[in-house]
Amino acid sequence: MATTTRAVLRQRLSEAIGDFQSRTTTAEGTTTSLKDVNLKNLPGGGDINHFEEWFVLMTSGANEGEFRRVRSYAVATTTIVVESAFGSAVDTNVTYELHRYNPTDKHNAINRAIEELYPSLHLRVRDETLVVDDLLSNSDFETFASSVFTGWTEVGSPTTSAETTLMMHGSQSAKVVADSGAAGPTHPGADHQHPRGDQQDGHLQVLGLRHCC
Repeated sequence: MATTTRAVLRQRLSEAIGDFQSRTTTAEGTTTSLKDVNLKNLPGGGDINHFEEWFVLMTSGANEGEFRRVRSYAVATTTIVVESAFGSAVDTNVTYELHRYNPTDKHNAINRAIEELYPSLHLRVRDETLVVDDLLSNSDFETFASSVFTGWTEVGSPTTSAETTLMMHGSQSAKVVADSGAAGPTHPGADHQHPRGDQQDGHLQVLGLRHCC
């Protein structure tokens, strides 16, 4: 099932009510100001304090995700001054959004809509890390570091990697490529059988797991 980010939903909601402007700063500002020479091209951008009491939401840079209410707008310098300081000075060439309505109110509206749509519209998530009495360590292959799946031992010298495109569920599966017939899949130890799969020299596609009790 395809997913959509909150940023995209916020944009679609804002556009539906005529309240969306995505901009990019054109010069360095401060913790309480940002500069965008292209503000003059917006409707009302040539009027003093036109954007007063609007909201600035930073969408990139050091202040990404932070928003502030606009205190004033200077046409001569195309500078917006906000009511309270951002965490860092606003740099040049960072993206931001202008909203007449509080972005938090929009996010809350999106969350309420999602609640109303459930269960007609949802993405089921299966978290195998919560399985109790699992006989296999790292059975979902979600833990992978330094070319090794935690809790698994290689047979020979296959090439292992995390596969994030082909998987049954979770965020990844195990991909094992054998360099020769002597190399094989990883296994958890003598008490468990190997993963079953289709094996050929130079390649192994892991399909699933089975283990004894």
